[in-house]
Amino acid sequence: MIQFCSLLFALALTGVGAAQAADKDALTEAQAMGVMLMSNAAEVQIGQAMAARTADPKVRAYAMRLLDDNLKANRELLGIVENTGILAADSKLRDQRYAAGMKEVGALWTTEPGTALDKKFLTEAVEDHVEYLEIIDTRLLPSATTEELKTSFTAMRATMAAHLQEACQLGAPMGVDAKGCATQPGTR
Repeated sequence: MIQFCSLLFALALTGVGAAQAADKDALTEAQAMGVMLMSNAAEVQIGQAMAARTADPKVRAYAMRLLDDNLKANRELLGIVENTGILAADSKLRDQRYAAGMKEVGALWTTEPGTALDKKFLTEAVEDHVEYLEIIDTRLLPSATTEELKTSFTAMRATMAAHLQEACQLGAPMGVDAKGCATQPGTR
């Protein structure tokens, strides 16, 4: 699994063979692919960190679900790369998502295990998923012109909305007060 994660990061980081477009609000389809691959790969690392560090079985199960769902999503995206030839391209947004994900992974590994770690993880999960849903709606779906990629992004959006809802439910007893839980935005 670690080799698969390394492959995903390498593919998402390099933008192999894809032309780099000017980074405006609109992304190319290749850039949208890069953002989604990178976001999923970061979620895999976050899930791995929490699955290894939490003592709460419900939080561990949620972390494992993040890990499994995001690995599955990236396998699907890699299949789309093979079928369509759309290669992940670099973008400012992809780089921002990568940096934010790695900062979160670092914070999870340096926070002492226990309730504070679980609360930090679930708070970040809520905030991240609210942001991911907005990015999908406003940047990725509008950039997807290939039907296969649109379908994949739409399915990943539904999974992320479910992750958001679960993080809110798990975090409520811990006092997670992250914007996004009150209204469950993005869960259409």
